[in-house]
Parts: sequence; structure tokens; C-alpha cells
Amino acid sequence: EEEKEVEAEPQTEEVPREYTNALNSAEDYINFTPFSEQGLYEQLTSEYGSDFPEDAAQYAIDNIEIDYNEQALKAAEDYINFTPFSEQGLYEQLTSEHGSGFLPEEAQYAIDNIEVDYNEQALIAAKDYLEFMPMSDQELFEQLTSTYGSGYTDEQAQYAIDNLD
Repeated sequence: EEEKEVEAEPQTEEVPREYTNALNSAEDYINFTPFSEQGLYEQLTSEYGSDFPEDAAQYAIDNIEIDYNEQALKAAEDYINFTPFSEQGLYEQLTSEHGSGFLPEEAQYAIDNIEVDYNEQALIAAKDYLEFMPMSDQELFEQLTSTYGSGYTDEQAQYAIDNLD
């Protein structure tokens, strides 16, 4: 019997240079700051970002190893370290297309896992408001609890008012 030599066909496709560059850029961005999938895609395709073609950016999105729940948590921590947020405000910032653009379940993961004292956040917000405009306690309470304002709970707003210097 004759043995037939079988040559294995290489299964690796040649990935275009621009695709691998987009993936490398995506990894660089993620190492620098947290991104949602939408935010990362926009950063890669934006003329103000990397200006990659859409297909190269999509390749990067499809091939990057990333946990977007953890990215949402990191973004939430960054926001809280920068300015005070209520739970509602933080969720809206994380999910807003003008904010981070995380999916609702990713933002909820961040809300469920961030270590933050919302009473203290309300107190910081109250002090910030009073620096810019004198308000009665009632006005301040309404500003803190309004869904158009800060979105704190009644209890958090009252804590803030009770603990102002």
C-alpha cells in the first residue's frame, strides 16, 4: 500500500493590516480609559479619533477581548470621582448616547457593583449647588430630587440638607 502525503492547507486567513491596526488601537484605547462597545466603535471610526473605515473598526470590536460590564463599572467609578451622581443620574450617564453608551444591563452591573455612598454624593451635590446659587432648603431639596436635577431619593436629599455646614 502506498501512503499518500497530505499537505494541510493553512487555515489562517490573511488579516488586512488596517484591521489589525484597528484592533491594536482599540486595545490601546481600552488600556487608557473605559469604553462601551458603541463608544469604542465611535472612537475608532471618528475623524476626531482614529478615522478607521467601518469594516476595520467592526473587526476590532468583534475580536477584542473585553468585559463591557467591567468597563461600565470603571466608567462609573471615573464619573463618581469627577462629580457627584445619584444612582439614577449615574445610570443615565452610563446609558446615554451622549454619555458612555453602555447597554442597560452593563450600566446596571456597574450600579449593582460600585461602592458609593449616595448620601455623601447628595451632600457634595448640595454644596456644589449652594456655591453657585443661594437656595432655600425646599428649593435645594427639589433640585436634588428632581428627575431633571440630580435624581437623588428624598432620604438622600434630606441627609444632604441635614448635614450641610
